[in-house]
Parts: sequence; C-alpha cells; structure tokens
Amino acid sequence: MENKKCDPSGASPPRGGLGAGLGGKEQLVREVKELRQRIAELEALAVAQSVGSQGEAILEAVAASGHRLRESEEHYRSLFDNVAMGFYRSTPAGQLLDVNLALVDILGYPDRESLLAVNAVDLYVDAHERQRWQAVVEREGIVPGWEGQLRRLDGAVIWISDNVQAVRDQDGQVLYYEGTLEDITNRVRVEEALRRRNRELALLNRAAQVFSSSLDLDQVLVTVLKEVRRLLGAIACSAWLIDPGTEEVVCRQVTDPDSEVVRGWRLALGQGIVGWVAQHGESLIVPDTRTDERHFKGVDQQTGLEIRSILCVPLGLKQRVIGVILLGDQRVNGFGETDVRLVESLASAAAIAIENARLYEDLRASQEYTRNLIESSLDTIIAVDMNRKIVEFNRAAQDTFGYRPQEILGQHIDILYVDPREGQEIHNTTVEQGKCICEVLNKRKNGQEFPIFLSASVLRDARGELVGVMGVSRDITERVQAEERLKASLHEKEVLLKEIHHRVKNNLQLISSLLDLQSDYVEDLQARTIFAESQHRVRSIALIHEQLYKSPNLARIDCGRHIRDLASRLFHLYGVVPDTVTLDIHVDHVFLGIDNAIPCGLIINELLSNSLKYAFPGLIEGSSVPRRAAEGDKVRIEMNRDDDHMLLIVGDNGGGLPPEVDFPHTDTLGLQLVEMLTQQLKGTVELDRDRGTTFKITFPCEK
Repeated sequence: MENKKCDPSGASPPRGGLGAGLGGKEQLVREVKELRQRIAELEALAVAQSVGSQGEAILEAVAASGHRLRESEEHYRSLFDNVAMGFYRSTPAGQLLDVNLALVDILGYPDRESLLAVNAVDLYVDAHERQRWQAVVEREGIVPGWEGQLRRLDGAVIWISDNVQAVRDQDGQVLYYEGTLEDITNRVRVEEALRRRNRELALLNRAAQVFSSSLDLDQVLVTVLKEVRRLLGAIACSAWLIDPGTEEVVCRQVTDPDSEVVRGWRLALGQGIVGWVAQHGESLIVPDTRTDERHFKGVDQQTGLEIRSILCVPLGLKQRVIGVILLGDQRVNGFGETDVRLVESLASAAAIAIENARLYEDLRASQEYTRNLIESSLDTIIAVDMNRKIVEFNRAAQDTFGYRPQEILGQHIDILYVDPREGQEIHNTTVEQGKCICEVLNKRKNGQEFPIFLSASVLRDARGELVGVMGVSRDITERVQAEERLKASLHEKEVLLKEIHHRVKNNLQLISSLLDLQSDYVEDLQARTIFAESQHRVRSIALIHEQLYKSPNLARIDCGRHIRDLASRLFHLYGVVPDTVTLDIHVDHVFLGIDNAIPCGLIINELLSNSLKYAFPGLIEGSSVPRRAAEGDKVRIEMNRDDDHMLLIVGDNGGGLPPEVDFPHTDTLGLQLVEMLTQQLKGTVELDRDRGTTFKITFPCEK
C-alpha cells in the first residue's frame, strides 16, 4: 500500500476573525478542529509504519501541524479576548465555561474568574425569559438576534442582543451553548424614545383629526382624555372648564373608573389643584399627593381610588385660561417633564378645538332657542327667499293655513294670498323700505278667506346680504268682526245721541220761545230784561247741543266755532250797530267736552252781554243814551291751552265796570253766575279794570 506523503501545508491557515461575529468564530473553530484531526491522523500513520526516512517525514509533518495549531489557538484567544463583542460558552444548566473580557466588561465584573463563578441563569432579570430562550435555542439550533434583559453586577438592567447556537454531540445531545452578546441598551432607549415620539405624534395627529372634524364639545374632550390616558398610562383623566357665568371650574368629562361621581363637580378658582392651575395658568406636577395640601382628599374618598401623583395642565387661549386637563396615577412620581411637554402640546390644540366647540354649542343652543321661539309662537311666522319661495312655516302657520310642512315648503307664497298682487306689493315694499305693516286677505288650504294683520321685515345673512323676507301675522277675523259689531253699535249710539242732542236743543228752544212769549205779557221793563237775559242763557246752552248734534264728534265741542256762533247771535240779539264794535276772537284748535263747554259758554254769554250792554251802551239799537262810535271800540275773546290749564279771556276797551261794583262780591246775577260757573270748572277768575274791563278765567284741562 503506497504511503501518501503528508503535505505540511495541507491544513488551511485561519481566515477571517472573531470580530466578524458568530460566523467568523465558527470558521476559526472549524479550522482548529481540522488541524487537530489532521494531527491525529499523522500520529496514527507514524505509529503504523516503520521508523525510517518516511516516518521522520511524518513526524516532521505532525510537528508542523502542531505548531500551526498552537498559532491558530493563540490567534483565536487573542481575538476572543480583544473583540468588543461579548463571547460566552455555557452549559444548559447555566454554568459558564468561558467568557471573553468584553463580556466581563459589559456585565460589570472585575475579572473573568468572577463572572465564571456566576450561573448564567442568575444574570437574567426574568428567569422565565431564560427558559423561553433555552427552549427556542434547543428547538432551532441557531437563534440570531434574541433580545432580552440582563442584570449587571451593580444591579443595573441592560438590554442585550444574543446570537447563539447549540453545540451537540454525535447523538444530538446539547453539549453547550456558545454565542455573542451585544449591549443594545442605548439603542433600545433610542428606539423607545422614537416609539414614544411616534405615539405622541400619532396622538397629536388623531387629536387634530378629531378637532378639525368634530364640533361636539363632549366628543372632543373624550378624545383628548382617552388618548392622553392611553399614551401616559394614567389611571384617571379629567377635563375641567371654567364657567364664564360663575367663574367656577366645572368637571365636564372624566375617564375615571368612577367618572359619574366626579362629573359635574364645581370648584372655585384657587380651590384644590385644579382651581390653582386654572387661577395661575401654569402646569403643575404633584409627585406625591399626600405631601401636597392642595390635593382635594374628598375625591379619593368619593371614588375609593387613591391618587398618589398628579399632572395638571391649563387649557390656554389668547392669554386666557378656559379650563384644565388633570391626569392622576396611583404611583408616586408618576409623571415627568416629558409628559408635561406632551400634554401641553395637546392642550394648546385642544383649547382651540374646545373653544370652537363651545362656540358651536352656544350657537346650536341659540338656534335651538330661536327654533323653539318660532315653533311656540302663537303668531304665524313665514319666511321666503328672494324668489318668494317658502322656506319657513312654523306650527302656528300650519294650524292657521291647514298645510303640512312637506306640502308647503318650497311653494310660492302667492298660494296663501287671495289677491297675489297684494303679496307682490307687500314683498316689494318690504325689500325697498325694510319693513311693511298692513292688513291683507289670506286664503286657507280649503279656500276659506280670512283677514290677517301682517308685520314683514327683511332677512339678511352674516355678511349683511339680503336673503329673503319674514312675515309675522295673526288671524284678525274675530277682531274684524268685533270691530264691525262695535262700529254698528257706535253708529246706533251716535244716532241715538244726536237724537238726544236734537231733542234737548228743541226743548231748550221751546223754553226760550216760552220765555219770549211770556215776556210779551210783562209790562215792567226790568222784568222784561230778566226774561231776555234768561232767554239768552237758554239759547247759549241750546247752541252747544245744536253743535254737538251737527258735529261728527259727539263728545267734544270746537270752541272756536262755538264762540263765534255765540258772539254773532249776541251781537244780533243786542242790536249792535254794524261796523261800530269790532269782535276780536282768538281761539284755535281748542276742544272741550260737554261738561266744560256748557259752563264756558254761559260765562262767555254773561261777560259778552255785559260788555255789549255797559261798555258800549250808545252803540246798541234802541239805547236811550246814543253815543258816537269811537275808532278802536273792540270786544276781545281769547282761549288757549297752557300746559295742563285752559285760559279764557273776555274783555273790552269800553267804559268799564262802575266803581261801585265789587267783584266777586256783587249782587248782579250775571257776575254771580260767572263766579259760580268758574268754581264749577275748579278754576279762578281775575278782573282787570285797566283800559276797559278784562276777565281772565283759568281752569284745569280735562283728563
């Protein structure tokens, strides 16, 4: 059998290095195994063959292979100890067979021997984690990138990435595990920070979507609270809003387990942690509520849930606090500055959304209030657009016209008018003048006509643009019928009252005629004069009833007309020579009731009669003392209203009253009547004897 010569260079030198990771180490281990196997073969061959030149060559080859083996092992140990990645070999029971210096440094041990004295199982933070790791390794054989937590010698917990393989014997039993460890604590922290930031951004994004898509205040608040609670892991979360009316902080929404207990609570500004933040507008972290007197212990007692740490952030809008967000945790020091920044970012966006939602809620409440006002109104309210199509038809309109909303909305308003031209005219007037108030005939669904009182005005949008016309109307059928009945009744009463005045006037004229007839049988001149004066007085009263009978106003007398008629009759009765005495009357727009008109008429009758008889005696036909008319002889009658009093002036520029006449203490019947009638009017009378005779009577106006 030909002996093959061993080539000392038959064993391949080590390639790569352990710094390449688990793959480089495996290659180096294979090379060492191959060298050892080659040495064993050469040694066996040297024993089997005789010692000679060929044996010497074999021994030389064995020596060369051993030298290369030692070099490879030294190279392996150098890489094993100097690489930055930790290397280990351990039994399934956890005994560490070998570790490199990098692993010693990663785990914080002073030297290799100290670490080798530790069981690998004890290095795990969670013993169950070691069990799961071991099960996967034995099942898979090679497990790259297993991540877990180990505890260093100083107690610090680190994250590691483990690339491991199970080394088995010829029967498949696991001899040991060998692998590499890398400290990935910083990477995990960075990844956790990135994940947290992503969650924060996702939270802000979801919240922004809700803020922009919803104007429901409670939905906005619930979204904010749920997202914050989920992200920060808080046990309780609540939103408090400041009530503008009471300046109290009110709990509007809660995500506590006992939310109904807290919802609706009210706190004064400055009361409790919520009140403090609302008052000062500053974020607040309470690490331990047991050491902070501001914490309202009643909350814990009511809910049965003790809150140990609190984060409270104000909801600010334009330098104004509108509420706060409160988060509670059962852990001490449950919140940090990172949490504050996150909630503050969310609170800034939430404050705008909350304010918008509150404005919308107020607007919706206002619209609902307006809608209720329209629907509860007893008057019909109808609105049309600029094309005169009906857009609003309240409940009263439905009852009045007999149409249901689905029948009438969108229809032309002319359907409701008896004469559509009147509807068009009302619309045009309202648009041009801004309003229109009138009475018009409408038509029900069944064709029945009825009158309404309509008040129409224009409708404008938020920009002030004209968008339509709204009319408020009321069925005045009963009123019109009542007015017609009243008019008929008034007409009957007017006819009756005129008839009464006519009969009173006739009776007074009859009395005057009887006095005139009776005076024909009286021979005494003084007695005849008394009869004549009485006749004049009766005629003065009859004149008032005659004017009331002829006047369209049966309750009031036109004093100007009455005085002119009375004066003309007296001038005629006393036979005043024409063009001798001027009658100067100044009475404009003065009207008196019959209760004041009769006394005033009698007063004027007496005073004017005295002026004609005594002031200008020579100017009366049949006078026994003829006198030549003087230029400027005048009788003056004035009547006017001064605030709440009437002023009656009757005077002349004639000879005046005789000095022996002491008014009001006089025996003459005429002046006594003047005094008595003035008292009846609850007035006063003044006598002015300067340049003739002038009487001034003042009495209160009728109410």
